[in-house]
Amino acid sequence: MQRGNNSNAMGVDLSVWDTLSDINVAKASGEVRFGILRATYSTTIRDRKFLAFVQAFTGAEIPLSAYHFAVPVGTNNASLQANAKAQAKYFIDTVNQAGGFQKFAIAPMLDWEFNPNNLTAPQLEVWITQWLADVEAACGRKPLIYTYPDFWRTQMNNTQQFSDYALAIADYGVSQPPNIGGWTRWTLWQFTDKANIPGFPGAVDRDEVAGSLSVILVQNSLQATGFLQTGSTGAAVIALQNELNKLGAKPVLTIDGKYGPATQAAVEAFQKTNHLTVDGIAGPITLKALDEALAKQSTPPMVLSAPQLETQVGQAQAALKASQIQLADAQHTLADLQAQFNNLQAQYQAEVAKNQKVVAAVAVAKDALSRI
Repeated sequence: MQRGNNSNAMGVDLSVWDTLSDINVAKASGEVRFGILRATYSTTIRDRKFLAFVQAFTGAEIPLSAYHFAVPVGTNNASLQANAKAQAKYFIDTVNQAGGFQKFAIAPMLDWEFNPNNLTAPQLEVWITQWLADVEAACGRKPLIYTYPDFWRTQMNNTQQFSDYALAIADYGVSQPPNIGGWTRWTLWQFTDKANIPGFPGAVDRDEVAGSLSVILVQNSLQATGFLQTGSTGAAVIALQNELNKLGAKPVLTIDGKYGPATQAAVEAFQKTNHLTVDGIAGPITLKALDEALAKQSTPPMVLSAPQLETQVGQAQAALKASQIQLADAQHTLADLQAQFNNLQAQYQAEVAKNQKVVAAVAVAKDALSRI
């Protein structure tokens, strides 16, 4: 299969064993463009961190996939299919509790790496065929298959029956994964389980997309999830382009319903102006900000009728007259206080002069007495 590339979009694979400390720090690092979250295990465990992870990633506008860890059980076709259907239902119900498949911009994924009951390859094929069909029917998208080379070769007898599904391959410490089961290219490659990424206190699984993020978003009905980005097409993109033009996009966008470089640049400019995360993806937060900006722009100025204007002018004149009266009263009060002060000052000066005369008379008397 193909080699990895540092320019490819990178993401993380999380379950209850992982800890997230700050999703915004993780997103700002550029190393978390998407998340793949474990929802369920067999029919017995709902990952207790699944809902919290969904809330955090959705709030940060990071596209998501949900996955099911399969534990196939059965002895014949009927029991194998029944168990697969039960596990599919358990997974679907759990995803619905998180808001439904429309909340996940990436197709659901089957984690296919565990055969504790030593089922044969034909038995495993019966099981996986049923699970994939039930989940695809529920969400309208073909699930991804996650596996690792040795499991597919030994447990699935390297069957090519499922090569029309997108492959998420786990293979660590190699420069490129080997071809398996009719696949010659991977869509996702989990190349390490020891990635140190800002926002996560411990090591996490790290995944790489075979190209840009649009590889897994667009092929899996991006518009239905509330995310629009490069590669998106249709009415939702036309509406976005019209909104950006109304808000002064430069250069003016061609309304063609194709989310290309020009539309991405206009989205990035809007995000920068409005202090949003600048990633060129029109997710729920960006789309809401666009709607709010348009609402402000389209609010007409208040126009008053002649009677309303006369009323407001009359009120203003009355307020002005009241203020003038208060000012005149204050000026009169100030004048009265000034007169009182002047009168007191004159009395004080007269008393000082009187006292000075008394002091002079006493001095003369003392001098006369001293001569006797």
